Amino acid sequence: FRGAAALPDCLLQPPLVSLLPASAAAARRAPRARRPFARMDGVASEEEFLAACHGVRAGWIDFALCQQMLTQDIRVLAPVDGSARAMTGLTYILEGWLQHDKTAFVCVLHVYDEGKTYLPYNCQKDRLKTSCEAILESSVSHTRFRLEFVERKQESTWHHICKVVGSLPANFVCMGFFGLKYQDKKEQDVDFMGTRFSSNVFHVLNMGKSCGVICIKDDSLDLLPLRRPATYVVSVNLSRPAMKAFMDALRLSKPGDVIHAVYVKSFVETQSHMQTDPGYTTAVCALYKTLCRWLREGSVEFLAPYRDRTVDFVALDKTAEQRVPEVVVNYAEELGADFVAVGANAASRVARGKPPVGTASLRICLATTRNVIVSSWFDVSPRVYESCVRGALAPE
Repeated sequence: FRGAAALPDCLLQPPLVSLLPASAAAARRAPRARRPFARMDGVASEEEFLAACHGVRAGWIDFALCQQMLTQDIRVLAPVDGSARAMTGLTYILEGWLQHDKTAFVCVLHVYDEGKTYLPYNCQKDRLKTSCEAILESSVSHTRFRLEFVERKQESTWHHICKVVGSLPANFVCMGFFGLKYQDKKEQDVDFMGTRFSSNVFHVLNMGKSCGVICIKDDSLDLLPLRRPATYVVSVNLSRPAMKAFMDALRLSKPGDVIHAVYVKSFVETQSHMQTDPGYTTAVCALYKTLCRWLREGSVEFLAPYRDRTVDFVALDKTAEQRVPEVVVNYAEELGADFVAVGANAASRVARGKPPVGTASLRICLATTRNVIVSSWFDVSPRVYESCVRGALAPE
């Protein structure tokens, strides 16, 4: 995997684990012919999809990987510390996603420190364990959840979280955007440039996981879409992390939900007197308009179950003074979105000494008041994909 050598072995999680064969011998025995996966009669193939996109391949993820993302069972890790946002996120997972997806599984993790006797009563180990057990047992069966309480000892909290992400393995980690320490900060001390992810959220992103990180900003369950359709705004472009964010939003959605794929055009493209090449914008529009249309029509077998979602592509203009994150955030606020999804090529960026989330995506996460989904794309080299993934999925 590109960039994986810079990360600790114990904190790495291979992307889409269930796609890889059990051993190298199994990969060598598997056929490697480039044949499309099995599909129903009359359902379009990947070649037909790319032809409908006018040959746009940049930013597109192979059909086999998209199929795996949308059909594999959801496994969510929910670290809790007793804070309002963490408990709100846990309740929403149990009463929202797990009620609509009967194959979903949740692991609730609490890392405690025996020396922190000063914590509020609701955040202490015994009280928190009682609360979590009551919420879990009243929501789902025992086969669909796991409760883990781990002593912190010498390792950091985020280190324990990353271990469980790899051992579960988790598709998503749902955490509070802020933890208990944020409650001690004064409002005037936290502005746009001063706001940061909590340390645990930052380190989970920094480890280059292939799972998505759901950051809950709402501190009340009344603000989340439990008994109404949810609205997702996905910031898209011609990159695979952006496509991964779109697929994650689609996978987490339920029937009746609304998903808006949003692209912000360059300022010069909106000026008629400027001679510019709109090739990039044309490619983005062709890719996502085709994808949204085929989603509505159910033209692809693994996309057919998502036809009951309202999916639209929106290209937004911006002024010379505006930045892309500002336009996306304003659109999400005006729309009343519940979740804003962005992509991040975390593993590659960390390996090159950069922060896990790019500047534009980071500014969207920090500036919006909505809940945030950060989808990490763990890039796979073509050689590894051809020998291990495509060959293993070839039809018999």
